Amino acid sequence: KPQKARIEFLDKTETAKLLKAAQTRVIYPIILLAVTTGMRRGEILGLSWSDIDFDKSGGPSLTVRQALVETSEKGLEYKKPKSEAGERVITLPNITVQELRRHRARQSEYFLKLGVRVGKDGPVFATLKDDDTIGPMTPRSLTKSFTRLIKDVDIPQITLHGLRHSHITHLLMDNAPIKLVSARAGH
Repeated sequence: KPQKARIEFLDKTETAKLLKAAQTRVIYPIILLAVTTGMRRGEILGLSWSDIDFDKSGGPSLTVRQALVETSEKGLEYKKPKSEAGERVITLPNITVQELRRHRARQSEYFLKLGVRVGKDGPVFATLKDDDTIGPMTPRSLTKSFTRLIKDVDIPQITLHGLRHSHITHLLMDNAPIKLVSARAGH
């Protein structure tokens, strides 16, 4: 019988160390979003600016509507979440809201200098493609960037998906209700 893989996660001190090391990197907003929401890689990369509501009356939130997947046959494509629970609204902590606002301002400034505009339906984590259009960052490039970053930090060498497990574990350690944790994770 194959052995189940051990679920890796970072404790709060290790998470803080990772965030500090990532602050000057382009992927910092992605890492912060993963750590504070428990979203999957494809869900994060599938976000468009219209999915984020900074001014929601119940507090800032984002809506997970799709995931970006990369296949050898079709390349990049957006897919609906695996289950009904996967399509969800996640409240955002203040630190994440502030960073997403800074990220949007930096992104707008950068693309404006290139003569390109990111619309409200544009990807939150956009990149300039070879044909001078804007597209989402690829899952593969994000994984490579994260792997390079974490190698330089004195913490357990988890995968990007381990940040999702870290978020869920932190919520459970803080005695968050299981139903809330499950809904937030899209289970």
